[in-house]
Amino acid sequence: MTYVHVYAPPCTSKHVLTGTCPDCGKRSRFLTFSYEWYGPDSTCIRCGRSWSDGEWMPLPFVRGARQKEIDRAKARFRNTRKETAQ
Repeated sequence: MTYVHVYAPPCTSKHVLTGTCPDCGKRSRFLTFSYEWYGPDSTCIRCGRSWSDGEWMPLPFVRGARQKEIDRAKARFRNTRKETAQ
């Protein structure tokens, strides 16, 4: 029998950063989550585009995908606690 292990590390820090979005080209805020051993995940809260370790993440092909991504990032930011190393 084969077992699949999915490793989902806890968030080590979360930040709100301001900058120019490469996708929409406007000044915006980015909700950013950092992880140990992995690059940061960022989401532009103006256009909904996400990046993981500097690479654009694909948007789902559904109506309202950008708004759903913005809502998902905001909910994740509200509900994520910063984990501390023991």
